[in-house]
Amino acid sequence: LSLNGTVVEGNTIRVDMALRSKTHDNKKSVFLGNLSLNTKEEDVRKLFSKCGDIENIRIIRDSSTGMGKGFGYVNFTSDVSVAKALRFNGQDICGRKVRVNKSVRKSKSAVETKAERKMKNKQNRNSDRKPFRADGDKGPNNKRFKKKGFQGVNTSREKKNVKK
Repeated sequence: LSLNGTVVEGNTIRVDMALRSKTHDNKKSVFLGNLSLNTKEEDVRKLFSKCGDIENIRIIRDSSTGMGKGFGYVNFTSDVSVAKALRFNGQDICGRKVRVNKSVRKSKSAVETKAERKMKNKQNRNSDRKPFRADGDKGPNNKRFKKKGFQGVNTSREKKNVKK
């Protein structure tokens, strides 16, 4: 842990306890918005190191692509640094004017509400689908399933039965 924040080959390393709880002291951290997707921790460190000692920087990234999501957090060792960091609102990092706000924890109810809304939307999408008919009438001869082209004109390749 004593190596946290040490510079190795031009990069600042972060050392944490693996089992330590993932809670952060919001009084000592700021939220960064409107970050460029290519922003690196070192870019943020260059600007905010002027405010005081930085405990760590977290840039939130997409788990599959590794690209930044456009926001992150700076955790300072003292809450005095937060007041200084708030003055950097609108400063330029990687060509973007960054929003700097106090870091606030969302209440549990807001997170639960978001999860409930997501489930409700998923159920609504599934209810829009037409159910399978028990009599097996789901084939291409059923008018309900015929492909329609531009302005409702039938564009299927089936030959129409014409009475002679």
